[in-house]
Amino acid sequence: MKRMLALFSVLIAFGLSDALAMDGTFDRSAEVAKYLEIAKSGTRVAMFQASKDIYTSGISDPVLAAAISERLLKEYLDLKNTGGYGGGDWSQRNDVQYGRWMVKAIGSFGLEESKATLQQIEKKTNTASMRVECSDELELIEWHRRKNEIMASRKYHVEGADQRASQLLNLVMADDFTFKRQAADRIVWEKINDARVNDAVNDQVLKYKDSSDPSASRPQEKTMGLYVKILGLSGQAKYRDTLEQVLNSKAAMQIKKHTKDALERLQ
Repeated sequence: MKRMLALFSVLIAFGLSDALAMDGTFDRSAEVAKYLEIAKSGTRVAMFQASKDIYTSGISDPVLAAAISERLLKEYLDLKNTGGYGGGDWSQRNDVQYGRWMVKAIGSFGLEESKATLQQIEKKTNTASMRVECSDELELIEWHRRKNEIMASRKYHVEGADQRASQLLNLVMADDFTFKRQAADRIVWEKINDARVNDAVNDQVLKYKDSSDPSASRPQEKTMGLYVKILGLSGQAKYRDTLEQVLNSKAAMQIKKHTKDALERLQ
């Protein structure tokens, strides 16, 4: 009874939602608040960059999704009503890129309620690339939902570790190679050099090297190419043996090419 009362006191002190977030999922409230402010009153330049960041963030928040949807629809209608930028055509390159990334950000939340916005823009836009982007993101809603769910978990997180590295580590450890590829791409792009991530990637390379032959799926081939690149960028000589094993494995020639480049980086 005393232990239950003590636990209840802790929950009251820290807040039930915060305590649960510490146990099971990452608290993204600060990030959501930052992006929400941009969506409501930020410049187009700030919204453009925020959309790019949100797309790979793993955030799934209905309030933020609604705010971005509202802004996109308002700006589209404003352009259409005033005759600006081709009468809502979004034909100018900067406007098209801006609109496309807002569409991608909306889709990346993986929320059913976001479909209405994407369908509305897809139906009304006169710009082919905007229609294609809406169509693509509508097909990816469920993929994004699952991706965000995986990234939210603290399963592989340890106290004091980098949260972003842990989120991407979750994707590395997922079963689906499309998630693994997403993680590998971001690890390289964001220049993440984390010992836990590198060791997990090393284990994955050893596990999949012989099944990454020419018959392997495109996501698996691309993932393995990025994986060996990550090991090369780590600067850790301990991964040389793994890379040399890849050269003697059944891996596709393109993967072996990336492996040779990775070995050169470790010299």
